[in-house]
Amino acid sequence: MHGVEHMRAYKPFQTFVVLAFLIGHAGAARAQTTFPLSVSSRTATAMIALPGGYAADLSLEFEDVVGLHAGALEVSARVLSPMDMLAVVPRLPGGVAASIPLTYPVLLKIEPTPTSTLALAGIVKISVHTHNLTFNVASPLGLYSASAGGPFADLTRSAGIGSYRVDGSGGGFSEFVIAADARPIGTIIAQKFDALQATLTEYASSIPSTVLTPLQDQLNLAESLYSAGLVPGAIAVVTGFGYVVKAHSGSEIPDVWRANVDGANIAGLLRSRADTLRFSLIVAANQLP
Repeated sequence: MHGVEHMRAYKPFQTFVVLAFLIGHAGAARAQTTFPLSVSSRTATAMIALPGGYAADLSLEFEDVVGLHAGALEVSARVLSPMDMLAVVPRLPGGVAASIPLTYPVLLKIEPTPTSTLALAGIVKISVHTHNLTFNVASPLGLYSASAGGPFADLTRSAGIGSYRVDGSGGGFSEFVIAADARPIGTIIAQKFDALQATLTEYASSIPSTVLTPLQDQLNLAESLYSAGLVPGAIAVVTGFGYVVKAHSGSEIPDVWRANVDGANIAGLLRSRADTLRFSLIVAANQLP
């Protein structure tokens, strides 16, 4: 994969105006279309093709998985109508600085089928590759996920050419969009630190204190280093945070997601939050003189 994770510049670009979308893309909402899934070992792929020429290659790479087959997950997508856009954009972080590119107004869903017994441990890497977009190091485009109808969160962990390829990591499945957050990178990083802290706090009772305390110390140190302008140091500590979570996944930090069963993949959530924070810290580091 020809990708670049270390971006050298980051300049907010003009957000797309909803009115322009309404004028240029008037029409009825399109239905969700289902696409077949192909499975090879721990990787599942699907080719997305929608009316209007919107297309993408989807790849799911599992760290550890049981019950993965073509019928374990349903992959579907639809082109967002003007009314859809008015409902979806406010769910993105960034408020008025958030947007969905008019060249790829697609909502993707990955959900377990009703009879699925799929179980994943750790994380799954979600990759979307589309020729409808062009990679630009100054672009704030990224991959966002949400539970059905809930707020979207950034899960971008790398982006690159091909024409546009974006990877994210997660501990489960949901809705996905490629979107932009044109806020200053410092604002985005602060929100991602808060999100990682909130996840650690929410699941603190499920993590032994012998593991929780070092993780909290690492998170505090990373934020202190970033606040002091020592961004490369913060990147190293956040990277270490993810390694510690992975090392203690399983009996100490729950790390399994099961289709059609309640329960959180806590390790997957923590690692996903750390991955996307690290990505934004790298963006910030490459802005430094």
